[in-house]
Amino acid sequence: MKISSLFVSVIAVAALSLSACQEKPEEPEQLKDPVLEPACDTVFVPAAGGDDYLITYLLENPVTGGEINAECECEGGWISDIDYNVLGKVSFKVAVNEEREKREGSITVEYTVPDASPLSFTVVVVQEGAAADVVFNAAFFEGDYYGTAMSVAHNYFVTISDLGMDEAGYLKNGATYYQFDIYGEAPADPSAPMIPDGTYILSESGMSDSGTFSIDVSCVLSINENGDYIGPYMFTEGTFTIKKEGDIYNMHAEVVTDDGRFHVIEYSGPISLRDLGPKDIWSTLAGDYEADLSGDYNAVANYYGDFYGAGSCNWMVRIEPVSGTGDAIQLELNTSSFDFYDGIPSGTYSGSDTYEALTFVPGYEDNLNLYATWWFWYDNNMLGENYAPLTAGEITVINHGDGTYTFDFFCFDDSPDYNLFTATWTGEMSLEGYYEGSAKMKGMDMKSVCTQGRPKMAKIQ
Repeated sequence: MKISSLFVSVIAVAALSLSACQEKPEEPEQLKDPVLEPACDTVFVPAAGGDDYLITYLLENPVTGGEINAECECEGGWISDIDYNVLGKVSFKVAVNEEREKREGSITVEYTVPDASPLSFTVVVVQEGAAADVVFNAAFFEGDYYGTAMSVAHNYFVTISDLGMDEAGYLKNGATYYQFDIYGEAPADPSAPMIPDGTYILSESGMSDSGTFSIDVSCVLSINENGDYIGPYMFTEGTFTIKKEGDIYNMHAEVVTDDGRFHVIEYSGPISLRDLGPKDIWSTLAGDYEADLSGDYNAVANYYGDFYGAGSCNWMVRIEPVSGTGDAIQLELNTSSFDFYDGIPSGTYSGSDTYEALTFVPGYEDNLNLYATWWFWYDNNMLGENYAPLTAGEITVINHGDGTYTFDFFCFDDSPDYNLFTATWTGEMSLEGYYEGSAKMKGMDMKSVCTQGRPKMAKIQ
């Protein structure tokens, strides 16, 4: 009986084991959701534009009846010809960007699925702005600080170039010069004035607001190897940015000239501006001075009649070295005789601002012009480093009656020390007639710009 029971137990266990080894029926496979992913989220395009820019993407687990579509969003239609017929790719064309500013658009790719929400992604298309017609890396940054002599805002007049000025302050052949007439806040250090950090924009005509540079004066001018001018071309729009980092100034300017060209100007280096701001004392004399007028000199007297309505006849006289270098004198006399052909009468003329006969008008400065009676040191036909207004004393004139004159100067400058200025000149002097409505032999302009002939930078310290 025991054997029989054991046999039954073994059969039962075997039956259970066979039942456990039988395979279960397969469950239905679960469908995976579609996945749509772009290869990148931004496409960068150069300003030149072109054909067949691509957006690539990955579509996983596509479903029956699913469809790809693409459309763009941009102002002006500069993205066009979108083609999404090739799975995994969207091609498009981009027009030329003629503007300086970069622009952005977008392309949205969508995968629509039956009976489900669509999948989509958006790629931004960024097109660079137009490249500059001229990229100018300057080597020289020269200029003057004029303070508030000509405006409420502080004035900084700078010239940025590749070759700089020559020793006389003239432009060089083969060089290019950008001139910016900048108006801003007061310099941080009045003893060493510099342009305050910031971005300056081109002004409206006739305006000199702080934070601008003048549209009436700012320009670019080149001179070829033969000395011929190219320009000046005035600026029609632009910005000028400057920032100091240690002892170095970094300048970046972008301007459009009146011939439609876009210029980018860069400079990095030291800057030093001459201080030509308003002064109480203009004389550079450190003591008494005797001018040497003994060489070859040219003298011209301009007749202005009763210019001041004071009952006297007004003359402007210039005595200048023919060589262009040396002592020079500008003087304004008021005489008793109105006869042009008799010339300037002999007599002793005293410094006075009454404009009466037998007086000379004391030298003065106004809006950076040096008016009336001055002594200058000329350097290559331009104002040199030394000068002084003659404000008092006497000038003795001898008219020899044959077209020659003698001028003897015993005058004083505007210094508190009353430096004595003496000089004597004898020679032939030509007479030129009155010019209606003009007294403008009466001043030497200290500020020259592109629009006033060959620019000069006066050597004033």
